[in-house]
Amino acid sequence: MQDFKLKVGDCWNVKNTPNGHITITRIDEVDNEKIIHVAYQDSECEVQHLPVSAEQLLLSIGKKTGENEVTKEHLEGIQYWEDDAGGVWDLEMSEIIEIVFNTDDYDEVE
Repeated sequence: MQDFKLKVGDCWNVKNTPNGHITITRIDEVDNEKIIHVAYQDSECEVQHLPVSAEQLLLSIGKKTGENEVTKEHLEGIQYWEDDAGGVWDLEMSEIIEIVFNTDDYDEVE
């Protein structure tokens, strides 16, 4: 695994997704494990907040494509996650997207 220098606002394309890309919205460290909060978007769908293990995210991203500002919607998603003591995805992004968008009731996945 390559050692990427990830920072908030970075945009990356996502491997194995058609036109998928992420924006890093926050980086946390809990129990010596990095959690990377991302927003995902492609030509058909968008998710404002997905907390992903750094190890899996690094396996999932390809080329850095630019930078974006973190929006109010991104921060609201992180706040909901904190309030609900949410979990962290430990899968590659393409697998996460497949689960999220092929689940009948997305709210149960969050």
